[in-house]
Amino acid sequence: MSCAVARGRIDGEGPRPYGPAASPDSEAPWLKAFARPPRKAQARRFRSPASPPRWFSRAPLVLSAPDPSVARYDVRTPAALDDATRADLARPTKQVLSYASIAAALSARDTPGTPEAARAAAFDRALSGAVTRLTALADYKYIGPDPATLEPIFERPGGVAVRFDDLPTGARHLASFAALPLRTLHAAYPDRDPLDAEGVVLVDDVEIHLDPTVLDPLATALREAIPRVQWIVTTASRVVAGGCEPSHVMVLRQMPVTAKIELFAGDLAVIH
Repeated sequence: MSCAVARGRIDGEGPRPYGPAASPDSEAPWLKAFARPPRKAQARRFRSPASPPRWFSRAPLVLSAPDPSVARYDVRTPAALDDATRADLARPTKQVLSYASIAAALSARDTPGTPEAARAAAFDRALSGAVTRLTALADYKYIGPDPATLEPIFERPGGVAVRFDDLPTGARHLASFAALPLRTLHAAYPDRDPLDAEGVVLVDDVEIHLDPTVLDPLATALREAIPRVQWIVTTASRVVAGGCEPSHVMVLRQMPVTAKIELFAGDLAVIH
């Protein structure tokens, strides 16, 4: 779920105004306020936490070919980390949420009592439980797809229904942390309950866009949502690290005198 984007050579050019015929030497002083920043500054801003690698568009839900796109997701396909569109998690998250419920309902109606129906029900049950476990940190509960639009619907305290696109950004991130790994586990182990499958899930900058009240219980919630996977998360938040057992924390520090990067684990990671 992490993403790295290459933007080409960074050559340290000076500011360039937006106008095609403008020149830094000839422009009026007031125009310099609108000049494009140097490429190095652009690159730093792109990689900074203010420009996170995960985002959510308001793309409509598309299930024109759900079986090959969701149920048979190719886990062997390498991630194209230079494709920024792959960082948009809205459509894949909504697809898997809606597909699981639809597949379970159709299998129960058309082929009740078969292994296919049991697998579809297990996937839907695992997905609903894991998504609810994580979004509960933001006070939302997943209740299933809308019967008319198939858009995933959540419920907040007071019984108010909220579409996925209308969730706070942090709640959408939490839902994707459960939905996308379970989609991969379901595709990799089609004959097994995804909650019984093993795997490794990497989440880069896990604290981005999450409410501060979510950070401390986040590690426990991830382990409870999908218990048999190994979660590897990177963070700059002391709160996230403090919510983990000391033996589960590793810290990289640049030493002040030598400027070397050193690794600390366990109790040393906590005090460093």
